[in-house]
Amino acid sequence: AEMNERTTSVAESQAVKSSSSIFITSSSK
Repeated sequence: AEMNERTTSVAESQAVKSSSSIFITSSSK
């Protein structure tokens, strides 16, 4: 259970980072 939770958190963190990066890039333009 802990392993799955950690993997999910990492995946969520990466998704948030990538989506915010895209958002920031779009806003800059």
